[in-house]
Amino acid sequence: MENLCRNPWIRFLILFLFFLIFGMVGCHSDRKNPIEEKESPDEEIALPDTTPPTLLTPYQSQTQMASINEAYSESRDCPWGFKHQGIDFFPNQDLAMFQTVSRGKITRLERFYNDVNKKWQVNVELRINDMYVVRYAFESMSSNPAHADTQMAHIFVQEGQIVSPGQDLGRLLVRGEYAHVDFGFFKNNVPICPEPYFTPQARDSILVILHRKYPEASLCYE
Repeated sequence: MENLCRNPWIRFLILFLFFLIFGMVGCHSDRKNPIEEKESPDEEIALPDTTPPTLLTPYQSQTQMASINEAYSESRDCPWGFKHQGIDFFPNQDLAMFQTVSRGKITRLERFYNDVNKKWQVNVELRINDMYVVRYAFESMSSNPAHADTQMAHIFVQEGQIVSPGQDLGRLLVRGEYAHVDFGFFKNNVPICPEPYFTPQARDSILVILHRKYPEASLCYE
């Protein structure tokens, strides 16, 4: 062994193997975990704070919508005759599917008792970014709290969930006359007309439904 160690070629080979092995260990220790490098879901979908979104229709199928009884209005000077800062979508069947209009994060999901009409509803809030928020009110038109539980069971997202455009949001449970989904669009927590933000296809589809009841109506009256 002593003679081997005196051999310069053997000593060179030992040193080479030493640096090769420890160099590989060092490289692996510096390599980041690919899971750690991946952006969080929030970072992947987040828009800049002031980027205006582009919105899809709140409903999944135009054929499942019967009418829009009230669109957006800032005064009584409108076909429906009163101020209404949202759009009410009335389906023609039970369990019509509604969808996410944009990517974002579900920041509220709650059962809510409406003191105005004395009915239960389920509220879903979708935050698009720091400036823009969408709110859906699933109004089954029932005073029975058990129906609120059933409506909640037909919501397919969870609070804190990151969603994509066109994702299944929930089905409207029809348990009373005038059951509908109230769609509201907010900028800096102030309700605004959503019409300029809809895609051309979404806007045209919504106007088709609105004109079934109000043939000459506009989507917004400001």
